[in-house]
Amino acid sequence: MLAMALLTLAGCLSVDDFGDAWAQAKRDPVFAGRWQKAQTKGEATVEQLVFTEQDRAYDVVATTDGQMAEDFTSPYPVRALTLGSYQFLLSRNRGLGGDMIRVRLEGKTLQFYTLQSDTARSLLKAPNPDLNFSAYSIGIRRLDAATIAWLAAVPDTPVYWRKTVSYRRGP
Repeated sequence: MLAMALLTLAGCLSVDDFGDAWAQAKRDPVFAGRWQKAQTKGEATVEQLVFTEQDRAYDVVATTDGQMAEDFTSPYPVRALTLGSYQFLLSRNRGLGGDMIRVRLEGKTLQFYTLQSDTARSLLKAPNPDLNFSAYSIGIRRLDAATIAWLAAVPDTPVYWRKTVSYRRGP
């Protein structure tokens, strides 16, 4: 998973093969550094993500109250990819594949989104053998041109994309 702090939200898309998309993905400098989870009222735990540049990608570390999160596995390498008007973080941690999650930078806030499986499936005009829908997630066999076009065309509304968590630029 990209990061337990990010992907336990059931928001990632599991990808078997990124295809040419991995070569197009880049280490976007906007993500570098420390991000702190926006706390809800009464929440005392401080959760952070740290994006550290390594080669042409990021290594991501999650901490809870300053300590490495116990259930976290670094998702190295992580790169950013733009598909249409959306930006995704890709983690190529399983051979040719890995995970991807939609993000949006709004000022100093980094928003993460979950693609709603059932409503997203309704947008398919024809069957796509590279997409596998379950009740809570979507698996992608190969991130090819047809799948990219479908993802880029999903409307940017809460019916399809649910905000799951926010992080602010941290200290």
